[in-house]
This record gives sequence, C-alpha cells and structure tokens, in this order.
Amino acid sequence: MGRRATVELFGGPGRPLDYSISDELEGKVVPGLLVEVPLLRRRRPAVVLALDGGSYDGPLRPIGRLLRPQPVLSQNLLALARWVAAYYRNPLCRVLELAVPTHLRRVEKRHRQESFFAPPNSEHFSEESFIVHLAVGDGRQRELAILELVERAGRSGGQLLVLHGEIGGAEDFFRKMSKKFPAGRFALWHGALGDRARRKIWDGLSSGEICAVSGTRSALFLPFPSLCAIAVADEENPNHRQESGIRFHGRNVALRRARIENVPCLLTASAPSLELFRAAELGRISRLDLPADFPSSRPAVTAVDLSSILPTGQLLSPTVLGRLRMALKEKRRAILLHPRKGFSRSYCFRCGALLCCEKCGTALTYMNHGDGHRCGRCDRSFSAKARCGSCGGALRRVGAGIRKVELLLARHLPGAQIFCRESESTPPGPDGRWNILLSNVPPRGTVEERDVGPVALLDGDDLFYPRNFRSGERAFQFLWRLSDRMHAGQELLIQTTRPDRAPLRHFLAGERESFCAEELAARREFAYPPHRHLALQIFSCENLSQLEDLANRWPSLLTECCASLASAEWRGPLFPKEKRRGQFCAIFWIFCHNMLRFTELLDRRREQFGPISENIREEWTVDPF
Repeated sequence: MGRRATVELFGGPGRPLDYSISDELEGKVVPGLLVEVPLLRRRRPAVVLALDGGSYDGPLRPIGRLLRPQPVLSQNLLALARWVAAYYRNPLCRVLELAVPTHLRRVEKRHRQESFFAPPNSEHFSEESFIVHLAVGDGRQRELAILELVERAGRSGGQLLVLHGEIGGAEDFFRKMSKKFPAGRFALWHGALGDRARRKIWDGLSSGEICAVSGTRSALFLPFPSLCAIAVADEENPNHRQESGIRFHGRNVALRRARIENVPCLLTASAPSLELFRAAELGRISRLDLPADFPSSRPAVTAVDLSSILPTGQLLSPTVLGRLRMALKEKRRAILLHPRKGFSRSYCFRCGALLCCEKCGTALTYMNHGDGHRCGRCDRSFSAKARCGSCGGALRRVGAGIRKVELLLARHLPGAQIFCRESESTPPGPDGRWNILLSNVPPRGTVEERDVGPVALLDGDDLFYPRNFRSGERAFQFLWRLSDRMHAGQELLIQTTRPDRAPLRHFLAGERESFCAEELAARREFAYPPHRHLALQIFSCENLSQLEDLANRWPSLLTECCASLASAEWRGPLFPKEKRRGQFCAIFWIFCHNMLRFTELLDRRREQFGPISENIREEWTVDPF
C-alpha cells in the first residue's frame, strides 16, 4: 500500500478523511498543503493534516492535485487550529476557514511559484522565549509599553502582532505606527477587509516584507514566519471574545499561539481580568505596574444617587441637568450614554408579558418613529400593536430608551443641539455640530476631545445586566476604560440607585487591587472562574418533548464524567424562557479544572450513551460571559 494523507475538507463532514498519494505527487505532499480531493461527485479544497496516519485499511481515492505548491499553514498554525477546535468544541474545518482566507481556497489554473513561508529566524528575542507580561496602568503608559515592544521587534528584524478588541482601536494604532515605519512595513488586518487587501497582507507577511500587524481576532491566524512577540491591547475588553461562529477568546488564543511559537506575550490592561490577576498572584505570569501619569489624567468622578430624588422611570437628575446647563453656558459639549435603544418596551397590562420577537423570543423595542417594534437580536421589524397576542389585553409602554431621553432633553434644554446616535457605525454628529451627544456606547475619538465637558451614564445600574457572576467585574472594567479615555478637565457622572455596590465603591476610590481581591474571595466560595473553568453545553430543538427527554437522560452521563475527575461538577438543566433562533433550549453548566480532559472523557463515554436525535443541535460556549 502506498503512502496516505489525512486531510480536512473545508465545509466537509466535520472529521478528517484519508486519501492516497499518487506516484506523481510523491514527495510533494506535506502537512499544511492545500490540495484538491474528490468527495462524492465533486472536488473540494482541503488541508493536509498528517502523512501515513489514519486507521482505514480499505482502498483509498487519490488526491486530485495541489492547489498551491507550498504549504499555506505552518506546523505551528496547524497546532493552534487543533487546539482552538478541541478547546472551544468546534469542527476543525470551521477553524481552518479562519486560518486560510477565501482567496487561497479558490482554484487557480496556474500556481504561484514563490514560497509562502520565509525561513524562520530563531534569533529573534531568543533570550526570553515564551513568557507572559501583564502591564497595568494608564492609557498613555500602556501605549508606550506596546510602542517599546514594536521598536524592539523592528531592531531585531522579527515580526510582531498587536491585537485589539475593536476595529477602531486597530485603525487608530495603525495610523500612529504608519508614521514610524516605512511604507508597506506595517499592516492593518480586520474582518472588513476585501480579498485584494487580504492577499497583499498575506503575501507580505509570508515573504517577510511586512514586519508588524495591527489587527483584530482574525489576525491571530495570519502566517508569521519570524514572529518574535505578541501584544494584546486592553486584554479585559469584552470585544476580544467572538460572539458568533467559533466563540473563542482572542486573549486566550493569543497566549496559546505565543506558547506554540515560543515567543513572549505582552498583555496591557487598565483594570485586569480576574484570570490574569490571579495568575500574576500565583507567579504564573509577570506583572508590570506602569508608572502613573503626572499630573494625574483621571477625571473627576461623581456618583448620583437616584433612589431618593427621582420617581421610578425618570433618568435626568437635577445634578446632571445642572452640569448640562453649565456646559452649554461655558460653550462646552456634553456626552450622555444610555444603553437602551428606541423609545421604550411594550408589555401587556392584563397578563404582564413583554412583547417579544416571534423568532428568537427577545423583548421588542418600541421605536416611536414610524418603524413600530424592532428586535435587537435578529434585527427584524414589526408593525406597532395595540393588543397582546396571547390574551388580547391592552399594551402599555415601559422603560425609557434613548429616543425618549432625547425628547426629555429637548423639553428641559430648549435650543440645545442634540444628536442621537443609536448605532456604533453612525458617526458622532454631522461635522461635530452638536452640544449634547446621546449614544449607546462611548464614541471613539469624541470622549477625548478637549471641548467635551461632562460625560454622564444615565443608567449605571444597567452595567450590572445581564446578572451573572461576572457582572460586577464587567461594570468595574467598563468604568475604568471609560475614565481612562477622559482627561483631567472632565467630569464623569454615574446615575445609579445603588451607589453602595462594591464595583462602584472601589471605582470611586480608584482601588484596583482591593476590588480584585474582594471579587476573587467571593468567587472562591462557589469555585467560580477563575478558580475553575466553566463551559455551557447548550442543546436546542424545535420539539420541546424531544429536548426534555434528552435533558432527563443526559445528567447520568455528566455524573459519570464528573466522578472520574477531581473537582468536576455539573448543574442544570436550565430552560430559558427566550427561544434561541426560534428553538427551545436546555443548558448545562459544567465546572472543572481541565476542560480538555473533561471533553475527551465525555466524547469517549457518549459512544455508549446512544445516538441523539438529528433534530437536536448541540453547541458549546467555553469560558462564557
């Protein structure tokens, strides 16, 4: 029997397949190569994973031809893709779709003869190898730490990846660094780039012409033949997490790639995540406390207690209105942040049910400007209704969205130029002609402007929703990131009904360490992350009876797996009221120290469990929230 190759097809069956290697291709097929293989009556692109592997002993169909003469994935990238697929419980073919751009998968008549990978240089940063640095400090100092790493990489002749959670952050850093690098040596990478730009950057990195990349999560799978360091800006930013498709965390994948490539990794944070804070306490990573700016650039912070001065439902306190009038008098601008879109929500006065989307079950938003209701999750529009679809009761409006706040401001501040920004993609006002900006999120490049005075959070309580064990950490980090973008001449006002909450109390006092210590102690009692890993196993089905039957049988399998691993535990099932893409859901919470060992054990034992109905879909979310 001749040599065989194990390949993974793009959009294939979700498992590796074996093919034989013809005499014509003998010696040319290597791991990481892009080939064309027959599947049924079609020919599909695939990536070679290994040679002379597999367990099938029958006759094999041969590999058709090579789509590229050189490997498109290095051994390190293949190892990274395998780890992401195993840890985040996704088929390897879906991960490879992130690592291999579309333009490389297209069938071309003529091969490009240049090599995709320049010979690696083992001397770049060889004195450090893999080590993790956590740099905590103000925004300017964190940026200087990354700039120092970039300059060091440039002097050594290696390549560097700077990872950002948002496209705007990657673009800002790219503009700053383009002035210091020769043309074409520093690149910008994100998901909105076209195929032509992707091809140019991919080829430039593979040949070594590009020495540094500023990008978002997808940049983690780019080819870096001479990678010497990875930097993650604002590692606590929740946008590092991929919320659709493969739900991986950019920070965790960056750490894994740095380990595989054996290069140092720099993580910067204004308020570090508890995972890294605990790792620094245990000595697993090194922590660098950056010097504070002098004079201090932190704005004045005021907590406005709404519990005693305002009736329920109103969002403009006398304190905030007074600051707005003062800013208008001084010809300064103000920014008001409110997370809720639209005008309000509708509920039935008779049965008390919120008006929800028919497809996904999310509460609808009443828009109040001709669009009726809109679903914030699936972006569907519905005509305005006067009656409840369940009981026929009259619908009433509850809550205050950003459009309702706009009407209240126009009433209290006549003559003020108010601009309402409901989408992150909407620019903050036409040519900046506004006195008051209403926005769902802090607009990039606007909060930092010198003529902007007060910045107010109209509903500070909303920072703690959805309620879970990470809500306090999330709120604390958001407030630090927001204040970090402001300057000393500004004031941050936080309207809340609970100013005694621990995250607000520690933020007002400027205490990072004490908050992290208190939060870690509270989670240690229940062994919540970072003391253990957490994974959500989600089963969804349109047939509720089939889902309930599986939910009654599945705990026996989880119990067997948890009994074999120390400190492993499962909880559930939980049946949310809201549907998930129009389907009922059952959610199991799984806690353990080593998630890879648990999932391997689960895969072995589920073979004896029996088949699961094809109507039931299984998803995993590892390290959620």
